[in-house]
Amino acid sequence: MNSTNCSSDTRLFVAFDLNTGTISLTHTFYRSIDLNQFQFAAFLSQQNGPSGFVGWGQKWYTPQRCHEDFLATSAKGDRPPLRVVWCARAYRAFAGLYDVAVIAITQDKGREALVARLNLQGIDYPTAETLAKRFLDVVQWTK
Repeated sequence: MNSTNCSSDTRLFVAFDLNTGTISLTHTFYRSIDLNQFQFAAFLSQQNGPSGFVGWGQKWYTPQRCHEDFLATSAKGDRPPLRVVWCARAYRAFAGLYDVAVIAITQDKGREALVARLNLQGIDYPTAETLAKRFLDVVQWTK
């Protein structure tokens, strides 16, 4: 496993138990040595499920809602097929603001996978959709 993480250094303090306004991006490359393809797929599912909001309080947020789907290879063929999980939860006290987590897992190689994550805090839904689309459009394998 090789991983790269980038996140914003600033946060918006709202209350003692609420900071928001961060963005983070993580890319993790997994390669299996001993697991077969089925075991590797099960491992990836366990490690990379919709857990973007674990431990965040119910006082400030609605329950998380997630949607999982598959995206085919891009028309140009430069993006592999992806399993994508989109999770969002709304802020109770701030109408129109959400925390969004997007997880994309490549589905084209049996013993290798790229897991790309985008986490956005305190963002409006249309902007989150736009950023997620851009994020997913640039996921690709390079040699």
